[in-house]
Amino acid sequence: MKKIVCIIIIALVPFIGHSQSMFELSGFGKVGFDIRTQPMYTAGAAFEWQPKSGNIGLNYSLRFGRTVDSEFLFQCPISAITSIVAIAFLADCDSDLPGLGLLLCLIPEGLTYNIWMNEDVAIAPYVNPLLIEFSNDYVAPIIEAGAKMKVFAGEHIFGCAEVGLQMPYTTRIISSWTGLSLGVRF
Repeated sequence: MKKIVCIIIIALVPFIGHSQSMFELSGFGKVGFDIRTQPMYTAGAAFEWQPKSGNIGLNYSLRFGRTVDSEFLFQCPISAITSIVAIAFLADCDSDLPGLGLLLCLIPEGLTYNIWMNEDVAIAPYVNPLLIEFSNDYVAPIIEAGAKMKVFAGEHIFGCAEVGLQMPYTTRIISSWTGLSLGVRF
């Protein structure tokens, strides 16, 4: 276990030690339509860690939603599920392997690149290839790509508008999304 903790600390020192690291925490609502024009509604919380210059961000989110047919949807990073499974299966091991589950939890669902128009406005294209979706009928890994427009007022994020596309790896059904969020930067 000591080896795993040392590896994590050594890997994170360049990110944590930088004085310009920023975090964004926001709540959002989205509406989407798939190719069959079936509307879906989701809400959730998103976390973005910008370890160095504030340009590249690591994305994490939890999303809950419903379709018009009242089908339940839940999306989260694949790493959250794999870390829980790893901890559960490796908990009885006497080696350092249970610490691997904690390390897996740090893997982000995707990346954002913030293009700063000025110090209060950023356009942020993103790609999230490591999402997993649970519904009443299936569990599927999904990929999402899009762009956000972030408007900052001090530490608060106002008017974060988002458009994007999402597709399960298992099918070719593409969903388009649009949404709004409010949050805080610290």
